[in-house]
Amino acid sequence: LGIFLVLSMPGSALLVAVVRRITAWESEGRAGRVHSWVVRVHRVGAVAVVVLALAIFLVRAPLISALNLPGPGGVVEILTAAGIWVLVSIDRGLLQARQDYRNLSINLVVEADTRTAFTIGFAAAWGVTGAALGVLAGELITAVHARVTAMCALALPARLPLPAVSAVSAV
Repeated sequence: LGIFLVLSMPGSALLVAVVRRITAWESEGRAGRVHSWVVRVHRVGAVAVVVLALAIFLVRAPLISALNLPGPGGVVEILTAAGIWVLVSIDRGLLQARQDYRNLSINLVVEADTRTAFTIGFAAAWGVTGAALGVLAGELITAVHARVTAMCALALPARLPLPAVSAVSAV
């Protein structure tokens, strides 16, 4: 799980970058670029996660040795889950940029609930490998939910922030 936490950190920065890009485009009147950009970035990210999973699978023995782990249990699953979490961050950034805080918060609950339930359940059945599979299953479900809600949010018109009202102009 420590590996997952470390490798999922870039997702937080990516979320901020997505929010900044989308809100900048929409405030500049270039909202038409958003949909194609989001689709393209997500497609590239999904391919990268698949390539990452295959590469990790192919080099798992030397990777396990380099990390000084006791066995192969869950390495591929955890690293793949971290890659998926980066994709989730893209969609969460879109939800935040569209000010869809309700679905953003629901997605956070979906992640917490599914990851916890699957990790505990699978760990009870299959040990360390099961726990890693549980994290992966939770992230997959979270990613599907995030993707569906983000694409629905993208289909709605953008809500631009209200102009700031100063104390002087309000009087």
